Amino acid sequence: MISTIRQPVQNFVCKTSFGFSIEKLPSDNFPEDFFQELPDRFAAAEIPAYLTENQIVLEGLSPVHACSLVEPGILENLSLAYPGLVRDCVTGLNRTIAALAQKGITAGVLNFDLNSMLSSERKKLYLTIIKGIAYSLERYNFQLLIPFSIPAASPEIIRQVPEFLRRTLLPWIKLRLDVHAHELTPGFSPEEHAGGLFSEIRSLRFLYLADTGNVLIPEHILPWIESLSVYGFRGPCFFAPMAATLNGLPSWVAANENLIIKLESGV
Repeated sequence: MISTIRQPVQNFVCKTSFGFSIEKLPSDNFPEDFFQELPDRFAAAEIPAYLTENQIVLEGLSPVHACSLVEPGILENLSLAYPGLVRDCVTGLNRTIAALAQKGITAGVLNFDLNSMLSSERKKLYLTIIKGIAYSLERYNFQLLIPFSIPAASPEIIRQVPEFLRRTLLPWIKLRLDVHAHELTPGFSPEEHAGGLFSEIRSLRFLYLADTGNVLIPEHILPWIESLSVYGFRGPCFFAPMAATLNGLPSWVAANENLIIKLESGV
């Protein structure tokens, strides 16, 4: 019997695009030189849609994923009982997608988590919204990413995700996997947490509580890259510090730069 030769994980790491996500940081007072220096530090970035209006944010980064396509709080307050508000939301999303596509951004994140959506009665509402932007997704070849957090709320929720994606009937709908790195036990298995979703993942994001002193380490990242590489996944992988202020921003950026060096060198 011929055994499969397993490639070193660094072979996949060196082909992976790493980026920085600012979605979980207060994004109204970033120093402008942060965006000027970002391309020197990371290959990719995940940036709230409204910040992409500043062209300097986009220069030198590939890919750029736009997050928070809808302003926080709007989706949570929508209801099919108020169809006019739903139409307004869909109209706004279509305009946002068109504007992003004109800037060369072809992927964005709809800000609701499937863990909570699939376990609520709002599933029909969100399917209505997604189908309302189907034409724009096709016209601009725009990939709509829907977040799914790990650890998941329950094994049953994980099984519902592929069914939900099939119900959209849209090939442009894929997943952003949000990995809460410090909530997984050492020696965790990516397959146990999300194995049935690997073929649908187009963005991988690692979240951590930066302002409490937490940091990401290679052991948080490498198992996911190795598991997903079988499906041809090459990123982007985003590092996403969560904090209430930007006081530690320089150290968070430096720590994640060093993390990439460690990942690529195998140290």
